[in-house]
Amino acid sequence: MRKFLAAACLLLAAQFAAADDLPVIAGLKAFRAPMERIVAEGAKGRDADLAAISAAYADADKAWKLATGEPMDMEAYGIPAERQEEAWREVRMMGMLVGYLDEAVKRGDRTLMLRAAGLLQPAYDKLAARLGIR
Repeated sequence: MRKFLAAACLLLAAQFAAADDLPVIAGLKAFRAPMERIVAEGAKGRDADLAAISAAYADADKAWKLATGEPMDMEAYGIPAERQEEAWREVRMMGMLVGYLDEAVKRGDRTLMLRAAGLLQPAYDKLAARLGIR
């Protein structure tokens, strides 16, 4: 009986730990550091180093692809049905900003890069809060 209880406890603990490893959670956690570098550099305005933003964007893009590489089941992330549309809007907003950064990096468009960098932190914070990422 003790072995059964110990095994059941281990399985339950593994399930709770696995929630942190869900693709969107893992991807957003990986996205945080390069996003913060992009935002910090973008905050410099005209003095921003576009090469630094481009380098950080490469890491952010990989993390975003990790986050969105698999279909997202909102219920698996603990989002109630009445809040799922808002969550999808936040995911789409992040995707749009990552797309803007991609386009800006490819074209070397400083204005678009700085605009996207300025909007990235609030969008990330909103989505991270919705998913319970600290």
